[in-house]
Amino acid sequence: MSRAYAVAQEADEFGNPDRLAVVPWAMEDLALPLTEPMAEALREIRRFSSDGTVVVRDSIASVFIGGLLIGMFSEDADDRGPRNILAVTLAKSGQLHLGRLAAAFGITDEYLRILRRKEEASGLGAVLGVRQGNPLRP
Repeated sequence: MSRAYAVAQEADEFGNPDRLAVVPWAMEDLALPLTEPMAEALREIRRFSSDGTVVVRDSIASVFIGGLLIGMFSEDADDRGPRNILAVTLAKSGQLHLGRLAAAFGITDEYLRILRRKEEASGLGAVLGVRQGNPLRP
């Protein structure tokens, strides 16, 4: 019996004619479902300290320090109060680089300085505010 005939005979025996290796029927019959992983929402991670991050997922920003969620705000909302309060409160700790903190919150360091001065003069209620700009623009 030639080698080619023996390989062809094995192929019929195992039902895998174009195989690279001999695979027994039992392994061929394992019908493992191959599901595609669910598409994870796009996210952006912005660090403001060694253990502080702002994680943005679907325009919702979550602020974490040491893995603990300390607050959330919407980047698309007209109400900037939650973002401003979180940023000013973290800045008051005195342990964070204010430029990195401002960048992580999507504001300039100058705007963070203005918010801090408002808070010092009139309290946290002074930093509550709506988005500024043209109210007619969508």
